[in-house]
Amino acid sequence: MDDLMTRARERSISMGQPVSSSGGSSSTVEAAMLERSQARAREKVSVRAMAHSLIVVCGDGARGVTMRHIARCLDQDLPDDVLFWLKVRNQIDWLMRTSRREGDSIQ
Repeated sequence: MDDLMTRARERSISMGQPVSSSGGSSSTVEAAMLERSQARAREKVSVRAMAHSLIVVCGDGARGVTMRHIARCLDQDLPDDVLFWLKVRNQIDWLMRTSRREGDSIQ
């Protein structure tokens, strides 16, 4: 059992996650936030790429989709995700505002 705990602790340290022997809730929250930010970094989805994809898929409804994501993240208390979706919304607003010639697609 001690060997298993040691391996788990070493794995957490190598992944850059905080290790707590008390198992307190604040360290759990910090670990969860770190895990989410690491997951976002691994995904490497840029704001511009997400905005472009939403415009291609949803067209004029892309802004509404981002607003729903923002509301969901606020309800779930995910500040990093809220910031990401706000940036996506701003990028969509900018892309949708740019002038287009007759026959040009939105993207």
